[in-house]
Amino acid sequence: MSRERILLHVVDHRRDGAALRASLVRDAAAGLPEFAHLELAIGDGPGSGLPRVARVPMPTRRVGREVVAAIRAEAPVAAAWAWSLEAGDALRDLGDLPRSTILDRVPESRCHRPRAGPPSAIEWAAWSPWLAGLPPSVGFGLEPVRPLPPHPGPSTGAEVERSVRARDALREALGIARDARVVGARAVGSSPIRGRSARWDAFSIAALAVIARHADAVVIDPEDLASEGLLAWSEAVSIAPVVHPAPLRTKPLEWIGALDALILAGDAAEDADAALLPWIAGRAGVATLAIDQEPWRSSILDGETGRLVPAAPPPAGCTRLLPILDDPVRRARMAAAWRMAFRRGGSANAGGGAFTESLCGAWPVGAA
Repeated sequence: MSRERILLHVVDHRRDGAALRASLVRDAAAGLPEFAHLELAIGDGPGSGLPRVARVPMPTRRVGREVVAAIRAEAPVAAAWAWSLEAGDALRDLGDLPRSTILDRVPESRCHRPRAGPPSAIEWAAWSPWLAGLPPSVGFGLEPVRPLPPHPGPSTGAEVERSVRARDALREALGIARDARVVGARAVGSSPIRGRSARWDAFSIAALAVIARHADAVVIDPEDLASEGLLAWSEAVSIAPVVHPAPLRTKPLEWIGALDALILAGDAAEDADAALLPWIAGRAGVATLAIDQEPWRSSILDGETGRLVPAAPPPAGCTRLLPILDDPVRRARMAAAWRMAFRRGGSANAGGGAFTESLCGAWPVGAA
């Protein structure tokens, strides 16, 4: 029997943003080289890149018990980490095995709510900006949830680097000129203003920049473009030819390099990993413009790492976006700073240690 301790990652590949979460799994593994890391993959998809012990269509407690028992027959299991709410539920019946669930969204029902318990109970973790934006009714204030910094590790940084290097190819694939001023619009959740849509909050600012001739193209996820009449409106105001669909929702790391600026809107209640988007954009040299609400308010230092704007009226947001797009000196300086940071290894590794330390807490000491 091998004596190398195993850390099992239960990774859900069925949700939007699975590619980003897979990168975060690799970050966690890189930060804990003293363990052997295995993946139990849920659903279709390429996986996280870790050695795979099994792939199942749906997570169940029976699967969790059987997989852990099979691994324990070969080597000691130090802990299990679940990378979605459903994956965490599959790990409930594992006795005293240390377990952590990294929240991917607000729990939908009371049975999924994190609960206090003995040291052997499941621990919960989520990005600190995302936690800061949750309403009091969610109840996390009374239950232990480990906050994580919005700074992933080297695997995520390397993905961003590849995207920036592929900038010309990404723009060519979208039919956008290399020297165009490109704005991305990403909506996640609800608008802070009753009766408004987060999609319209972001897209209105981007569209107005095009109409004012301060931006040449808009990139938006095809799901967002097909919702709430955005496509029809873009045709009505004659900007449809410069609106380009790209999977910003499912593959943000792959497509971030095509942008000059990224507009963020929504409360991210249904996509906890979206709280990392300002970090991802910053590492790509992409300016961030975000609606003044959480989680962006907690992850953006206004005027330095990005800009905050009111949700309405859209011209107010467009006014703050224009200097970002029209200042070639600032754009060149951002790109040069990013390239220098990667030569030093700083951007790719920044925050990786803090991420892993926050995620694992104290359990590796004496585990298994």
